[in-house]
Amino acid sequence: QDRLTTNVRMIFGDPEWKDYTVEVEFQKTGGTKEPFQYDAGVSLMFRATNLNEFYWLRLGVSDNREHSLEVCDGGAAPITRKVPGSLQDNRWYQLRVSVVAESMRIHVDDRLLFDLKHSRHRKGGIGIGNWLATTRWRNLKVQGSDGSILMGQLPDPSSAISPKNVPDFATIDELNQQIRNLESKKARLPIARSIADNGRDPRETRLFLRGDHRTPGPVVQPAVPATLTTRPVAFNPLASSIASTGRRLALADWLTSAENPLVARVMVNRIWQYHFGRGLVDTPSNFGLRGSKASHPKLLDWLASEFVRSGWSIKHMHRLMMTSSVYRQSGVSFQLAKTRKAASSKLTPRLLSRFPKRRLEAELIRDRILAASGSLNRSMHGPGVRPRIHPSVIETSTTRKWPTIETETPEHWRRSVYIFVRRSVLMPMLEAFDSPTTTQSCERRLTTTVATQALQLMNDAFTNEQATIMARRVANLVGSDFDKQIEQIYWRSLSRKPTTDEQNDSREFLEQQRSYHGKRNSKQAGVLALTDLCHVMFNLNEFVYVD
Repeated sequence: QDRLTTNVRMIFGDPEWKDYTVEVEFQKTGGTKEPFQYDAGVSLMFRATNLNEFYWLRLGVSDNREHSLEVCDGGAAPITRKVPGSLQDNRWYQLRVSVVAESMRIHVDDRLLFDLKHSRHRKGGIGIGNWLATTRWRNLKVQGSDGSILMGQLPDPSSAISPKNVPDFATIDELNQQIRNLESKKARLPIARSIADNGRDPRETRLFLRGDHRTPGPVVQPAVPATLTTRPVAFNPLASSIASTGRRLALADWLTSAENPLVARVMVNRIWQYHFGRGLVDTPSNFGLRGSKASHPKLLDWLASEFVRSGWSIKHMHRLMMTSSVYRQSGVSFQLAKTRKAASSKLTPRLLSRFPKRRLEAELIRDRILAASGSLNRSMHGPGVRPRIHPSVIETSTTRKWPTIETETPEHWRRSVYIFVRRSVLMPMLEAFDSPTTTQSCERRLTTTVATQALQLMNDAFTNEQATIMARRVANLVGSDFDKQIEQIYWRSLSRKPTTDEQNDSREFLEQQRSYHGKRNSKQAGVLALTDLCHVMFNLNEFVYVD
């Protein structure tokens, strides 16, 4: 056999070998078809005594971006060395590994990859394998330090040390294909989360003395904190025919009772915060003595009672707030008849004499760019997507579990809510516009204004690419007429017609940019100028702020 399929390691040779040189040719014929298999690569083990202790050379791993050398010693954490590098599929490589005493030198096609000294393993055989890839091997030769030939050909797989329960190499591809076929036929049932009740008898709960679980104290009964209610809440058992303690139902009844306005007040404050950028209570997760006081307490009380009266309808509260006169006010400042000091005090967003301008959330800014360019993929459900992130950002992660994307496709242009969230690899655009971390709860998003936000919109590859797509789409839609192009761009980006001044300024800008690009690329000058205008629109305050 000169071919190994996915996820195979085989060790052979004499475990007493000490100093030797391994020469072998290999060819990676492809990786798995499963998505996001970043460690697919070719491996060679040397000074191996078993499947747990050896030096492990892995080529073309981490999304085919690097080569690594690991010291594996049972369950101990491996010591790893890494260098940049990749492997081409269907190309033969010459690999040479030389180990003499503590020295290890590794070449691929006469290129020195590793040259280090290490003394963890002093002797052992060799092994070949692959991980999430398919590899061909040929012309194996193991030569001792005295020039003797220790091995001159690939071994018989049946005599090698392999992981248990691994089928014959020739059948692994067939079995993997059968597994894929069966997986594709499985019914895709909807997923529902549920809570199971363990019956009528509740579990005994005790007070731990000094907080130590080893010293249980008296039994405690269910209750509501005394500061939240004027009278005790009864947690009575349900009818004997119902196999439940009834405690969750009792808590739910109390939460939504007329005697407990807290839940309704908290909820309507959150809805108000969503629409106006700031709640009537500044601390949405703290309505206690240490929290902020309501700016409009009577309004908050009325909204809470209306919420309960409507049958706890969130849709009703959205409609009520968004059709109110305070929501429909302009965000433009105006000068009062009184002094400038009085005017400035009346114009604070806290008192809502005008609509408080607020910036869109990070995810919505990205979505709005995609919608304006016509690239937004509105498909719903399914797994998350991993858009393009610059390799320098991916390399900051310890695991680097993010694909290297050269060119994005509609698959990557789904709404930002579907972006895969990885704590160690944050998407730069979302991070720049204050997207919260997922390691803790976020009651209210912070809104900062820093230079990196402007640089992100001006220089990011995503923004420039979408500006180009938008320009080409507009040119195909309305032709080369400047006025029609400008009007179409304004409608797509700002949902309105341009004013006369904006029309004139945009036309002058297009003429200047067309003349500038015409000196370098006369055929594409029109589209390039239009791209610049689209890019400008993405950078307007009106584009990223809600009025």
